Amino acid sequence: VAAIGRLMIGFGAAFAFVCVLKLTASWLPQRLFAFFVGLATTLGMIGGMAGDIILSPLVRSIGWKQTVNIGTIAGVILIPLIWIIIRDKPNTELHRKDKTKTKPPYRETFLGLLKIFRNPQMWINGFIGCIMFLSLSLFAELWGIPFLTTVYKLSNQSAATACSMVFLGWLVGGPMIGYISDVAYSRRIPLFIGLLLSAGLISLIIYLPQINIGLLHLLLFLFGVFSSFEVLCFAISSDNNPKPLIATASAFTNALVMFSGSLCQPLAGKILDFFWSGQTLNGDRVYSATDYQYALTILPLAFLLGFILTFWLRETRDKKNSQ
Repeated sequence: VAAIGRLMIGFGAAFAFVCVLKLTASWLPQRLFAFFVGLATTLGMIGGMAGDIILSPLVRSIGWKQTVNIGTIAGVILIPLIWIIIRDKPNTELHRKDKTKTKPPYRETFLGLLKIFRNPQMWINGFIGCIMFLSLSLFAELWGIPFLTTVYKLSNQSAATACSMVFLGWLVGGPMIGYISDVAYSRRIPLFIGLLLSAGLISLIIYLPQINIGLLHLLLFLFGVFSSFEVLCFAISSDNNPKPLIATASAFTNALVMFSGSLCQPLAGKILDFFWSGQTLNGDRVYSATDYQYALTILPLAFLLGFILTFWLRETRDKKNSQ
C-alpha cells in the first residue's frame, strides 16, 4: 500500500513542473523562457528546503500521519484556487486566431512525439539534466544526511541544515543562470562550466572531510548553484521543438531527469552493501565513512560524464531565435 501511495504521489507531482513550463511558453516571450524556468525551480527548492528544515522537527513533534494530513489539506485547498485563477493562455485576439495552430491534430502530435524520440539531441540533453539533478535526488534528498553524519560527524539536524544549502544553491542559481543564458545567447557553455565545477566541488566534499562546517556549507551551496544549471536543459528542449510540442518535449526531458533517482539511489545502496563490513547496530547495518565515499563516487564520475556529453550538444540559443 505504501509503495502504491508513493507511486501515486510521484504520478501526480509529475504534472506540476511540466504544466508550469507549458504555461511559461504560452504566456511569456521565448527570449525569457530559461529565466522563468529557473524562477519556477526556485519556488520548488523552497519546498525542498522546508522538507529538510521544517518537516523533520514537525514529524518528531506531531507524528508522520498528522504531517501528511497537513500536506493533504494544503493540496485540497490549492485545487479550487488553480481552477479559478490559472488560464491556459492569454485571452487575446492574437491567441484566439492562433488557437488552431497551438492545438495540432492527434496524428501531428503523435508524429511530433516520434520526432522527439528520434532526435539524438533530446536524449543527450535529457541525460545531462539527469546527471545534474543527482545533486538533489542522490545527495541532498537521500544519502547526504547519512553521509554527513558518518563522515563529518554532524548531528542529524546539522546534517539536514547542511543539505539544505544544496537546495539554497538551486534556489539562487536557477533564475540566475536562466537570465544569464537568455541575455548571453548561450545554453551549452553554462552547462559545460556547471558540470565541470560541480564535479570538482562534490569531489572536495566527499574526499576532504577535514574541512570545517562553514566551508562545508559554502561548498554545498556552490554545488547547488552550479548543478542548478540543469534548468537550461528544459530551455534546450523548448528551443529544439515547435511551440505546440513544448509540453511534450518538456515531459520527455523531465522523465529522463527523474530517471536519475530511480537508477542511482538504489545503485548507491548496492555499493554500500558491497563494501559493508558486516557491522550492525540494533539490527541495522552500519556503514563506514569509506563505504559512503565509495558509494558517492557516482557523483563526480557522473558529472564528468555529463561534461563529456556537452561536446555533442548543439547550441540552441542564438540571436536569430531570441525573439
